[in-house]
Amino acid sequence: MFSTVKKISTMVIFLSVQACVGIQTVGPGPFDVQKTMQVTVGKEWTKYPFEPKTGLQGLTIDGVSLNSLTFGVNIKDGKALIYSSDPKTLVPRFRSDMTDSEAVEYIKDSLIYSGMKNVSLANLRPETFGIATGVRFDIAADTERGLNMSGTGKTVIHNGVLQLILYIAPTEYYYDLHIEEVNEILKSATLL
Repeated sequence: MFSTVKKISTMVIFLSVQACVGIQTVGPGPFDVQKTMQVTVGKEWTKYPFEPKTGLQGLTIDGVSLNSLTFGVNIKDGKALIYSSDPKTLVPRFRSDMTDSEAVEYIKDSLIYSGMKNVSLANLRPETFGIATGVRFDIAADTERGLNMSGTGKTVIHNGVLQLILYIAPTEYYYDLHIEEVNEILKSATLL
C-alpha cells in the first residue's frame, strides 16, 4: 500500500520477530497482560515480549504467521496499534471519545495500514469484558500474497483507554484449529 515507506515494524496481527529475545511459554492457567487484563488459557502458548511503543502483547501456538493472539492494553488517546519508524507516516490513532463501533473501525484501519487487504468486519455484538461491556466482532481479510485470513476479537473503552484482544489465523485449517480455545480465552477476559 505504501511502497515508498518502510513496512511497518509492529503490526496488530504479526508481532515483529524482533521479539525473538525473551520468548517464553505461558499456560495453562491465568495469564496477566501488563497487570491490566487477565485471561485464562487452556493450552500452552508462546509469549512474545511486550511492545511498549504500541501496547501490544502477543501469543501464538503454531507461530505468528499461523495464529496470533494479540492483546492491546491501555491504548491511550492519540496512540497507534502499529508503529512506523517514519514519523511522517500517518497511521490510525485511537481517540478516547470513540464509540465501540468506531473503536472496531480503528482496529480495521490498523489492519489495513499493516498490509492486510479486503478487510471486513462482521457480527458486531455486545460482550462483557470483565466489569465493562465492550464489543465482539469477526474479521475476514487477505494477506498481501492473497492468503485468506479469519479472525475474531473483542474490545472495550474503559476509563478513556482501549483494551483489546484480537485473534487472526489463516482461514484454511489454522483458524478452526484453535478457535474453541480462543473463544474460551475471550470469555474469560477481565480487567484488573
